Amino acid sequence: MSNQYVLLSRDVCPEVLIKTLKVKKQIELFPNKSVTEILKEVDLSRSAFYKYRDKVRQYEKTEHGSVATIYLVLEDLAGTLASIVKTIAGAKGNILTINQNVPIAGLADVTISLEMSAMKKDLDTLVAKLKENEGVRRAEILNTEI
Repeated sequence: MSNQYVLLSRDVCPEVLIKTLKVKKQIELFPNKSVTEILKEVDLSRSAFYKYRDKVRQYEKTEHGSVATIYLVLEDLAGTLASIVKTIAGAKGNILTINQNVPIAGLADVTISLEMSAMKKDLDTLVAKLKENEGVRRAEILNTEI
């Protein structure tokens, strides 16, 4: 069975789940503190924390104006991906993820997700600019989220 998720308003969420989220955040913020110490501070039992820690996540609406995923096919040449990153940075795109597959027959598939709110150019212009980089065989927009 696949995971199924529910998004709840904080005011109807059981306290044990809110405390679990607080402990997880404290662990990130204070890596020198022990889990036991943080559990005491938050007043949450060890068993409750370990029961729910992998089942709850804080939802934070991003401040990103919009996110796009670009698909590229690149020749296996030194510096090709670096020039792509430089082109995106030059357009003020904020790269969120890069996934590059191992090159096969001298070509590598790459997907790049980027946040576009500060971009100086529209996405189509950026993709056209990416196609101008040496070693880029293909560049296209996979999707955009606003």
